[in-house]
Amino acid sequence: MYFTLNRFKKCKDIAYFMILITGASGFVGRNLVRHLDPRSCIRCLVRKTSDASSLEGCELAEGDITDYASLVAATAG
Repeated sequence: MYFTLNRFKKCKDIAYFMILITGASGFVGRNLVRHLDPRSCIRCLVRKTSDASSLEGCELAEGDITDYASLVAATAG
């Protein structure tokens, strides 16, 4: 997949882009989110039954990694 510059978010002349984290409510995903640059746009794919309380400041996309439609929706715009 190729990214064009208009998909990037500018912050102090540095391009930051959307980061999609699958399994963000799990142990590894939760700790990864905590260490990412807060200026980046972070979107987390979580299941309906997941506890997303530790993912403050992230955009949440509800779905499942095994469901193609939810992955498409999570990566859109």
